[in-house]
Amino acid sequence: MVYPFDVMHDAERTIGFRIEESSGSKVAIATDLGYIDNTVREAFREVDVMVIECNYDYHKLMDCSYPWDLKARVKSRNGHLSNNDCARFIRESHHEKLKKVYLAHMSKDSNDPKLAIDAVLDELLRHNIDISVEIAQQDVCSKLIKF
Repeated sequence: MVYPFDVMHDAERTIGFRIEESSGSKVAIATDLGYIDNTVREAFREVDVMVIECNYDYHKLMDCSYPWDLKARVKSRNGHLSNNDCARFIRESHHEKLKKVYLAHMSKDSNDPKLAIDAVLDELLRHNIDISVEIAQQDVCSKLIKF
């Protein structure tokens, strides 16, 4: 079953998805969101695989060529999720069945895969959490996983 859920973003009717298989396996996907509210937390509860936005590094965003109004929009509650906010959400959502996390919707202008992975892994390691984290690249298909 596929369950859509609303996410906070400045586009009209932006949604994420929770997918549940008859076997009991669960995946949640959310990109284009600037804030993790209770709806998102509930959708990601007890999933086996997370696909979550990890859009920008704060310092890279402030240093990139975007005009100030775009920078303000990106980092707002209706904009995009930062590496640090993403990392904190993954840590807060962690449970023993969580097998894989994909970091998605990464900006090419205000982020870098190494910065994103480092932010997430640093947060998880500080809390003794060891799970597989991978970048979901924009131009390359991720490997198929079975769970």
